[in-house]
Amino acid sequence: HTFQWLLQKVVDIHGLKMEYSYFQDSNQIYIQNISYAFFTDASALYRVFFSYYEKQSGVASYRTGFAVRTNFLLKEILIEQNLYGIWNTRKKYILSYASLTEPLSKLSSVIVQAEGIDEPSLEFHYGGSNLIDRVKNNKGGELSFLYKKSSAYIEDVCERNILPSAVWTLHK
Repeated sequence: HTFQWLLQKVVDIHGLKMEYSYFQDSNQIYIQNISYAFFTDASALYRVFFSYYEKQSGVASYRTGFAVRTNFLLKEILIEQNLYGIWNTRKKYILSYASLTEPLSKLSSVIVQAEGIDEPSLEFHYGGSNLIDRVKNNKGGELSFLYKKSSAYIEDVCERNILPSAVWTLHK
């Protein structure tokens, strides 16, 4: 039985390709990098590289029928350019979490650096049921989220086939 399929390569009608690579730990699969804009079959001009924090308390899930433990959290996303065989970071996304020791990891912020310059960060705020209720962009912009239990749609709407969006986004 196959639990999931992992994309390895995409090639368009012009022969341009993107390649994906992963690593595995405790039956969990993590994306490692995406390479694209190949000079030759062996050398890509750009890649998106993913680095991870190691969690002190991994969480196990058995939805697959076997144990899958999440021991890593996304730490950075690097957009890199290959210049003469050396990967140079062009843009970086740095992710921070409220705690690396808790089983439930809450993303607290994302900082973006382009060419070494910090861009406005995103801050994530949580409400009841550990759901994100606000995202601030530190430039005065803010998104608020309102959630409704999926079972409430059956109670509110007589027709079971009508299921509106579960997340309502409000701009302030």
